[in-house]
Amino acid sequence: MLDGGRVEPTPQETALRATLANSGISVRTGDLCVDPHDLERGVFSGHLLPVADIWRESELPTGREIETLLYFMRSKLDAFHERDIEGLSARGANTTTFRKLPDGKWTYRRALWSQQNEWFSEPPCSLERLIMKV
Repeated sequence: MLDGGRVEPTPQETALRATLANSGISVRTGDLCVDPHDLERGVFSGHLLPVADIWRESELPTGREIETLLYFMRSKLDAFHERDIEGLSARGANTTTFRKLPDGKWTYRRALWSQQNEWFSEPPCSLERLIMKV
């Protein structure tokens, strides 16, 4: 375990970070749990959060899949005022976390009100199809 309670990166996470290094896409290392009372108090309104990221144990995306994710992220940023955007993050964004499965299909999840973060998309599907659902 690393300082601050962070778990040592797995070989998969290390490979994923290397693959995404120049894309600007971040790797999610833990659950993002949102307290509805924090939303009422505006706690998240000032924080920059990525509009999307990839789960740390995801299979490696192809170059085309990285481009598809970047397209998705840029289209989501269109909903925010330019002063609230920095890179691929925006103030108050509800991050979509993507995960590529070993069979090449994708699932996703969002920040939820509880620790019970479930992966969606039944059945898992291609990234192109998935971003049309999200």
